[in-house]
Amino acid sequence: KQAAVTALAQAQNEANAAIAANDNLSPEEKAKAKKEVDDATSAAIDAINKATNSEGITAGQTEGLGKIELAKAKAEAVGNLEKAKADAKAAIEQNGHLSSEQKDKAKGEVDAATTEAIEAVGNATDKEGVTAAETSATPKVDLAKAKAEAIEALAARVESANSEIDNAQGLDNSQKEALKNKVKEEAKKAEDSINSATDVSTIPGLKDAGLSEVNLRKAKETAKANLDKKLADKTNAINNSSLTDEEKVEAINQAKEAKKAAEEAIEKISDENEITGAYDTGANNIAAVSETSAKKAEAERAIDEAKRVKDSAIDNSNLTEGEKAEAKAATDAAAKDAKAKIAAATTNADVDSKKQAGESAINAVSTDSGSKQAAVTALAQAQNEANAAIAANDNLSPEEKAKAKKEVDDATSAAIDAINKATNSEGITAGQTEGLGKIELAKAKAEAVGNLEKAKADAKAAIEQNGHLSSEQKDKAKGEVDAATTEAIEAVGNATDKEGVTAAKQAGVSKVSVILPAYKIRVSDTNNIDQTTKDKLKEELLRLNPGATIIFGDNRVTVNNLEIPYTELIAKGNYEVNVDTPNYDKPRFELGVILPDNNKVGKDKLNFNKSISNIDVDSNKEGTTSSNKDEYQNKKLPKTGAIEQNTIFYGATVLGLGLMIASLRRRIEEEKE
Repeated sequence: KQAAVTALAQAQNEANAAIAANDNLSPEEKAKAKKEVDDATSAAIDAINKATNSEGITAGQTEGLGKIELAKAKAEAVGNLEKAKADAKAAIEQNGHLSSEQKDKAKGEVDAATTEAIEAVGNATDKEGVTAAETSATPKVDLAKAKAEAIEALAARVESANSEIDNAQGLDNSQKEALKNKVKEEAKKAEDSINSATDVSTIPGLKDAGLSEVNLRKAKETAKANLDKKLADKTNAINNSSLTDEEKVEAINQAKEAKKAAEEAIEKISDENEITGAYDTGANNIAAVSETSAKKAEAERAIDEAKRVKDSAIDNSNLTEGEKAEAKAATDAAAKDAKAKIAAATTNADVDSKKQAGESAINAVSTDSGSKQAAVTALAQAQNEANAAIAANDNLSPEEKAKAKKEVDDATSAAIDAINKATNSEGITAGQTEGLGKIELAKAKAEAVGNLEKAKADAKAAIEQNGHLSSEQKDKAKGEVDAATTEAIEAVGNATDKEGVTAAKQAGVSKVSVILPAYKIRVSDTNNIDQTTKDKLKEELLRLNPGATIIFGDNRVTVNNLEIPYTELIAKGNYEVNVDTPNYDKPRFELGVILPDNNKVGKDKLNFNKSISNIDVDSNKEGTTSSNKDEYQNKKLPKTGAIEQNTIFYGATVLGLGLMIASLRRRIEEEKE
């Protein structure tokens, strides 16, 4: 037994010494391995001590030595695995093109493979099992290393591709960034394929395929980016050409279709060498899109034909040679003017309009006398002056200018047509007179609309600068100004003469120029307006209309030249206030404020805008106070009907004094109805 124990102790010491000398093991792994050796030794010694014959002693010794050797072999295998793991992770760390995330992923795979192998080693029951478990980890670690190396190669290509993109000519920064992102996306696809591989032998092929796809994607995206540049240049050239708006849209669409077709062809290419040809085809097709206006060319041909016909008619007329020369000079001028206007036209409709006007002007050249031409010239002059005035009116929107100019042009064309059809001087004069009148009417309407738009802008600016109004009140008031302006513009449009235009304009300007309180001031005698009441009226009107000119008369007040009857501002009523407490004994008056649902535009012919002061009636309790308490308490209002400053016209004061008791609410509702 002693010999057996000695042999076990010697094996134990040798195993523990080998474990201690293994620098690849962590302190924990060494401790675990030594414990396995010590446990195996102790178990064997215990078995030997219990043995009753030499066979039992031998069996205990043999089993103990086997377990000691197994623990020693496991420790050695774990050390080898730890070293392989450290070597693999060090190699991964040295890959300079891998990102931190990519390195961490590869290291994680190495850790997982090592942990799995160490667990298999620990579960082995003999040295052969230990060797097999240790060997099983090698392909997995090698796979992780190979993946990292392949991904590193992809990352290096992406880096060099980015450098090439940065140095590319003709691409702006946004295009370069987009191109880099596409290359990065392609590399990510290849990286995902590599990461999904389970066989180390497939990694080189996946890497090469990924590099090819990255190169192909870079070439494709570079070609498409250059096509973008070609399209942008062509679009700019089209927009700066003499094409009409519709032709520009059509031409740009043609260029876009050419680019799209080229891009689709490029995307189908699998050989990088074929991309240049597809790009050249697309670039040539984009460049081939015409920047010459077919619409204008057709219109000019129509003008030439109209002039040819008119000149022939002049030659065959009974005019004198001098009159024929004058008539042909007129057709020349009309044709040149028409062509100039056609060239300047921006839409197909404008081209048609200018062509028709030119044809009308040419056709209007008389072969009988100069009276028709004189009439047409007068109309053309009036037309030009009216259109110039409309164009110079900064208060009109582009749409309003276009509408007004169309009315002028239509009136001119109709008058010229009437003149051309006239058979005598009376008909010519009538056509000219009617045309000039309609041109002047269109011009007056445009001017009136401009005045209304300016009045609207001024009124809304005044509302916005009014510090006494809330945002909701301002928005409500502005909405009413918009509605009043729209109504007035419609009335202007419906006017049939300049007097009607003037009346509609003045009524509209009045509607948007003055803001009045919705509720009336209560006075004891509506026939005797004292100075206190006038002061209160002036104060409230100035609050709503800062800087307004206010003049009081016998039975009306004038605000910015708008006359307002007192009956629109005052009503009979009185009130009392208890001296000691802020309770209303006889709330028989109506506050000088307005609830939002009573804010309306238009009353009879005055169409006053109303001011809004927000009041929360339900929350206004008897005897309550607010932050304004110190300013308003202990005030006594006499029974004169005059409204004391800062108590009636401001909703905040009403809240501060707690005036809105139930009877007051009922009275307000009665007065509203």
